[in-house]
Amino acid sequence: CCSFEWSPGPLILCSYTIRLQTTTCAILGQGNPCADRVIFGMTEVHPLGVLAQAVRILKEGGVVAYPTDTIYGLGADIFNVEAVERVFWAKCRQVGEGLPVLISTLADLEFLTDKIPPVLYSFAERFWPGPLTLVLSRHYMVPMIVTGGQNTVAVRLPRHPVPLGIICGLF
Repeated sequence: CCSFEWSPGPLILCSYTIRLQTTTCAILGQGNPCADRVIFGMTEVHPLGVLAQAVRILKEGGVVAYPTDTIYGLGADIFNVEAVERVFWAKCRQVGEGLPVLISTLADLEFLTDKIPPVLYSFAERFWPGPLTLVLSRHYMVPMIVTGGQNTVAVRLPRHPVPLGIICGLF
């Protein structure tokens, strides 16, 4: 999982992609009614100190911005409902819309779903790590706010080293 001297740990990043004007700070953009809501930003240069700071912020119930396989995401501990609410607040996003959850290994799925269809392994082997998001039956422990009140959860195993390093650093 990790190229950062951390042992792998399950999931714990809620993400929603956002478009950024800069790679150094996640400012939500001009014209957005939430443009003044500045979130801790990650840069493409990711020394361990920056990843450790992101992990600390998440453990304290904060929200971080980080690069992903496609653009940028906002992350929070999915089991901290107040932190997930902060993601919705920062995005001016309706709470009824679910958020994809990032994992660091296939084994992390046991924390998110109680039904892993056999075909998932074929998709995962071919497309993960990477930008593919799979929708699975929600495990009862996953807070409903994460899924937008649905009984399904969207899951992704990223290829990008920054979210993987953050996920692995949480445990």
